Amino acid sequence: TLSGDLVNSDIIRLTPYVSQYGIQGAIFSKIYNNFIPKINVLYYINSLAFAITISTLVLLYRKTISVDFAVIFFLTIILSPWIVSFARNLYWIPFTWFLPAVFAGFYFLAQSIRRKIFLAALIYFSFVLKCLAGYEYISSIILLAAAIFSYELFNPERVLTKSQSVKGFFLICLLGCLLYTSP
Repeated sequence: TLSGDLVNSDIIRLTPYVSQYGIQGAIFSKIYNNFIPKINVLYYINSLAFAITISTLVLLYRKTISVDFAVIFFLTIILSPWIVSFARNLYWIPFTWFLPAVFAGFYFLAQSIRRKIFLAALIYFSFVLKCLAGYEYISSIILLAAAIFSYELFNPERVLTKSQSVKGFFLICLLGCLLYTSP
C-alpha cells in the first residue's frame, strides 16, 4: 500500500506504508510461491484456521460460561454476513481476531502455574501475530480476550475469586498493551 505526502508543493511523493508489517502477505506469498500456487487453497487454509479458532472458542465458552452463551455466540458468528464473508480473506485473516480469546480461555482453565505461564506467552504471541497483520480492532480484540475474566467477576457460581478475576483481566489487557511499549 502506498500513501501520499504533500511536501510544501503540489507534488505528491509516494512512500511505502510501513505502519504495519503485513505478516499475512509474507506468509501467504511464501506458501503460494513455494508450495501451493493456487489461491483457492490459501482461502481454504485461512477459512480452516478461522473455523478451528471459532469452534475452539465456542467449546471454551460452553465449559467456562454456559451452553446457552456458547450457542448464542456460535449463532452470532455463523449468521453474521460480515464475519462469514471475511472468513477466507487473506488480508484480514480474521482467525487472529479471536485467537487471543482462545488462549485466554485456556489460561482461565489452567490449574498449574507452569501451564499458566506457557498460556500467557501464547496470549502475548497471538497479540503479536494480530499486530503484525495489522492493528485494526486491537482494543476490541484485547477486551474480548479479557472478557472471560470480567464475566467471572459477576458469575454467582464463580470458579475464581474476585481477586483472581481482576488479576486475570488486567494480565490479559497488559499482555495486549505490551506491544505498544516496545521500541
